[in-house]
Amino acid sequence: MQENETISHRIAGHMERRSGWFILSVIVITALLTIPVLTMAPDENASENPGGQVFDLQDDIDDRFPPAFHSAGIIVEARGEDVLTQKALWELYQNTERLRQADQAGKLAPPGLEAQSFLFSFYFAELERPVVGIYTLADEVHEVMASDPLSPTLENATDDDVKLALHRILSDPRTKRLREDLSIKATNEPRQVAGQEIAYWRSPALFTFVVADNEKLGGGSLRIGTGGDDVTKQKEQFNRQVQKTLRGDQENYRLWGIAIDVNLEVEDEAELAGPFIMFTAIGVLIVVGVALRSYWAVALTGAGLGILMIWLKGISNLIGLKSGLVVDLIVPIAMISLGVDFAIHSLRRYREEKERGSPPRLALRLGFAGVLGALALAMLSDGIAFGSNVTSGIETVTGFGIAAAVAVLAAFIVLGLVAPLVMMRIDGLKRGATEGQEAAQHGPQQRRRMAVVWRVLGILMAASFTGAGIILLVAISPGIGIAVIAAFTIFGVLLPIVVIALRERRKEVPSRAEVVVPPVAGGADQSPDTAGTEESVAPGALASTVVRLA
Repeated sequence: MQENETISHRIAGHMERRSGWFILSVIVITALLTIPVLTMAPDENASENPGGQVFDLQDDIDDRFPPAFHSAGIIVEARGEDVLTQKALWELYQNTERLRQADQAGKLAPPGLEAQSFLFSFYFAELERPVVGIYTLADEVHEVMASDPLSPTLENATDDDVKLALHRILSDPRTKRLREDLSIKATNEPRQVAGQEIAYWRSPALFTFVVADNEKLGGGSLRIGTGGDDVTKQKEQFNRQVQKTLRGDQENYRLWGIAIDVNLEVEDEAELAGPFIMFTAIGVLIVVGVALRSYWAVALTGAGLGILMIWLKGISNLIGLKSGLVVDLIVPIAMISLGVDFAIHSLRRYREEKERGSPPRLALRLGFAGVLGALALAMLSDGIAFGSNVTSGIETVTGFGIAAAVAVLAAFIVLGLVAPLVMMRIDGLKRGATEGQEAAQHGPQQRRRMAVVWRVLGILMAASFTGAGIILLVAISPGIGIAVIAAFTIFGVLLPIVVIALRERRKEVPSRAEVVVPPVAGGADQSPDTAGTEESVAPGALASTVVRLA
């Protein structure tokens, strides 16, 4: 037990004496990691499919035998009980015509592709008709009614006229494919219409599909699932344009595409989830402010969280992790929670020693000696737990395990170790006085109230800027996010430190005094690690103070 305490005390003493180098190292590493964040962003999404011979063979088949056409399944659902009515079929026919016209005008082109016609032309062998892109039961009813001089057009027909046409169409053996497009709940019953007995068809929905030229859309195959490349997303953009056109006003039916835009939908949902990451960061920083009642604790934790995000993105890009919903959104949330946990434990332990009357450097040693082992064990256990996902064989799960392990290590270093070191240096500039202590004990009531107001405003400002910087970095624009985090670090942390240094420099103080730190472990002689440690009462010059703090 005594040996373990001695090791913890020695590590704490070493970190206290080399605190400036630790802080400077984190600053330099963060600055270097901004380069891969901005220049090495992944251009592929992680796959959710497990590896293996089956999937490798599927990839090989897709590369060697790409399909000639790209298809999108569509369901047309009646607003009432029957979609085989004049109003529903006429609206569907009009929208299919608008789709073909929009395609001819190049209006269906997805972003990144030139405006041209994408619908695939083929021959409907059963009906002996050429088709462009789409052919529904509404098209067939229109053709049958238009070819009969005694029949009204679909536009002017009644429901009975439509049922007569449907009877002729669906009784023809060649239209088996069209019958299969009806819902499994479709029914037909004998009924007298216009003096003749017919099969009176009713169906709550029907199925159809749109066919496009796969080569014009980028080629390759389309897999339904997340992790698609840019070509897959272009095809999904095309599918959305098709769906929007076929929907029209949807007065008499509702139209749904079948898994036509999975990747785009994931991105849309991620954009909706993005603000919750910002609110999470703001919320946990407010918790830090309430728990520690210190602007500096919130400011250092907020700046640390921003640095953690840079570390996560930079290291992930350096080691080649692919992008994905899990790595981009879930891991940052885990990093926020774990990072704040490390910060609260380490800063609170340091604060407790300060409140007992220890000077900052001794308080840091005592605090680290008491909490460092627990933080290290928490980091190791969490890192091992997350790292175990590397063996899953699924790319997105493997990426999550690696990214989360990196996040835990970064949180331990930046918020568990460096944040208390910076707090110690700040308190050293203030000659060991805790934040707001003099104002709270000796100032008038009005001054105490203003100190509390400014502290609350500072905490809210720090939390807001941190949350905004994190969401910008993670989900919107890494460059802008880094700029916001850097601006807050400069104006919310470094500039106040410079102000404190200038204020302390102006005070009339005696020449440099030495404070000898007593031995930490009782019952033993003072070790070389603790002997002769100095506490700077007042900085000699602003330049040297800034250098020491860096």
